[in-house]
Amino acid sequence: MRGTVISQPKLMNLLFILLFAVSSGFAEDLPDPKVHNLVKNGLRSLVNGDYDDALANFQKLDRDFKYLPLGKIYLASYEIAIATDYALPYNDKKIQNLLYLAEAQCQELLKKDNNKWNRYYLALTEGYNTLYAGLTNDWFNLIYEGIESISDYKEILKMDPDFSEAYVAIGSFKYWSSENMRYFTWLPFFEDERELGLKYLNKSKTDYSYHDYIALDVLFWIMVGKQEFNKARSIAEESLSRYPGSRLFRSNLARAYEAIDKKKAIETYQQVLNSFEPQRVKNRYNEILIKSKMAALYLAMGDSISAYEITKYLLGLKNLTGHELKLLDGRMDKVRKTHEAAKAALGKK
Repeated sequence: MRGTVISQPKLMNLLFILLFAVSSGFAEDLPDPKVHNLVKNGLRSLVNGDYDDALANFQKLDRDFKYLPLGKIYLASYEIAIATDYALPYNDKKIQNLLYLAEAQCQELLKKDNNKWNRYYLALTEGYNTLYAGLTNDWFNLIYEGIESISDYKEILKMDPDFSEAYVAIGSFKYWSSENMRYFTWLPFFEDERELGLKYLNKSKTDYSYHDYIALDVLFWIMVGKQEFNKARSIAEESLSRYPGSRLFRSNLARAYEAIDKKKAIETYQQVLNSFEPQRVKNRYNEILIKSKMAALYLAMGDSISAYEITKYLLGLKNLTGHELKLLDGRMDKVRKTHEAAKAALGKK
């Protein structure tokens, strides 16, 4: 789930903090074993990019457990995930309608019984509203829904302080809030909690919660930010051992290899590119993004010929759509710079 003034990894980390502050690391499963299995299997398929299986699980969840909003919530997550992965326009009407119906159902459940599970369903819905608002640059609703989501999370903890091991959320919040405010830690009311955040995140990734993949992804980008690339690689490899079909984690592994072994980085990026299902690819964004990274790596390795040929091909692509150009967000300028550098190295005019 990746690909702005805020870099994409940092943006996604901030959004995931808000989203999974209310949903991650549950020490206890959802009450109904059948619901638990459908959610767990559906999410695992979603992360692995097996969208047909994920959809089948979530549709069954919605069909067989109509009294719960979870089916609608996760059908919205399916729409968000596949559009993000394949760089497709979001089905805005469908996503908003699913989350609207889910929230209305949550409110009805809470009127009948304000228990921790019904509050959790509402918090989860608000979390996905937060995520979607961020992905679509709806900053007002990002803040509003995020505040509502965190408020419900606090209510859950009041009901049952031991309800969850929300280490993904707590660890992410403590680390990133301290990281962003690190220049103010000398003030008496600021405390640097980055190491504590890392401790929580490392614990959460061993708990195999519904959303353990969030802890793994957040930890990966923390290690990249700290320039501890061997640790980042280890996390990416562990992530792939759990989710072998995940393009997210294979892309993370390629990113780690950029600083360790550029040849392996290129090979891994090629694996990511080859993993897209041709029938689902509707635009050239992922191809351009990944090949531009490969070209830059070839140039850094001194293989100016490969860098030149790749960038020549990319610059020769015609009729890029407005949607593609918006997603690329200046990427073609980087392609041109790599092309010019490769051309100069080859002595071409």
